[in-house]
Amino acid sequence: MPGNAEDHRDPARDQQKAGGQKLRVNVALQDDFSLNYTLSLYLIDTLALIDPNSPNYAADVMTLCESILENPDTILRRQLSKVKDEAMAAMKEEGVPYEERIERLEELEYPKLPGVCVQHLQ
Repeated sequence: MPGNAEDHRDPARDQQKAGGQKLRVNVALQDDFSLNYTLSLYLIDTLALIDPNSPNYAADVMTLCESILENPDTILRRQLSKVKDEAMAAMKEEGVPYEERIERLEELEYPKLPGVCVQHLQ
């Protein structure tokens, strides 16, 4: 997919139809792509601030996506579940007793917005 979510239509045809140039969603995007959320444009703008080579890139993108949703509970619960699964496996490998593992798991939280994105909001 090219670097942006839109591509330009034929300007001559659009000017004939509507008196100006229009954008259409890039055909390479998935069928259910949507910009219906109030902060969708914030999301697109902010994604450019995330380093695609970062080992946390996928998590950062997911965190940004959930940040624009009105009810992100499903995403947050799934992210926390993944964090807990990884932590449990690591503690088990280290030989941490079961009761202590459970205590530590209770302290874990879902991933938060990257600092660069929070600064972008201000």
